[in-house]
Amino acid sequence: MLRTLTLAALLALVTSRANARLWETIPQTEARYGHALQTFPCDAPGEEERKYRYKDFYILVTFLDGHSDEEWYFHVDGKTPFSDHEIQFFLSMTSGGKPWQKSSDVSDEPVWTLGGSSLENWKAVAAYYPKLPGTTIPGFGIYTLARAKKVMKIP
Repeated sequence: MLRTLTLAALLALVTSRANARLWETIPQTEARYGHALQTFPCDAPGEEERKYRYKDFYILVTFLDGHSDEEWYFHVDGKTPFSDHEIQFFLSMTSGGKPWQKSSDVSDEPVWTLGGSSLENWKAVAAYYPKLPGTTIPGFGIYTLARAKKVMKIP
């Protein structure tokens, strides 16, 4: 019985580590990345942005009502393009064990959707920008579907 409980607890721990980073709370995010380097107020009620550092990346997380709603990843140098391996790594962190699907239907930039082939099943949307609009900085963003609908003008 003890062996079964230990195995179940270990499985729960591994599963929770494989699940999405989107939707995590501020304490969960800070357990992963440490305390925020900076905190930025937002105009919308219930929103707050926090900047973290993870290895050679800055991560800008927008929290809505205390849960991650949007995450942006940038190389610390602000110049290095993302490799396919890095993009796949960040996608896998938010996959919850489900496959991301690359899509060309949403924008001119590389876009991935999580949750199925139809909009009704999507849970999240990710996009890679070799140069973020108005900058020369490469960035990779992952949004909840609700945020993507606002930001990317998805119907």
